[in-house]
Amino acid sequence: MEDADVKYSLRSLKYLFKVHSIIVVLSLLVTKTNSTSKDVSVTYDHMYTSGLNAYVGGKWFQCSAFLEKAIQERKSYKTVIVDCRLRCRSNSVLSDFFIPADLNTSVDALRLNFFENLVKESHCLKTCKTEKLGYQISENRVLLEVEEDFDNLKPYSYLQFCYYKVNL
Repeated sequence: MEDADVKYSLRSLKYLFKVHSIIVVLSLLVTKTNSTSKDVSVTYDHMYTSGLNAYVGGKWFQCSAFLEKAIQERKSYKTVIVDCRLRCRSNSVLSDFFIPADLNTSVDALRLNFFENLVKESHCLKTCKTEKLGYQISENRVLLEVEEDFDNLKPYSYLQFCYYKVNL
């Protein structure tokens, strides 16, 4: 074999290895992370921190796969939250409001009605989130630093650099 043939075959092997690595990582992510799954251990903040760990370790394929999935899962999570809020507000907003003739009892009734609707809406939100997301929200608190990173669009910066390193 000539040197050019050896270099070409090594390059093609490296490329195939990269493609295979991406497929393996993505298939693992897809099977482990389903937004409607009952698995509490894998959420977008866990995927984000795994992506950062891969970033620091120079594992660019894993970095890009974890960060892509974290961004996708956060979008899904936020969509569910908004949908639940809209659904619960439309069901509870002043639906059974009444005003008594007496002014003093009217103010008390307004206060009671307000807090009753607030409690109903809160219960509805908790139930809706549990149904749609598949786990108890109280058991899964996202770290404030992770939420700030997403609000400041840092995952996209990390992802862009990972793509650069992977040559995508």
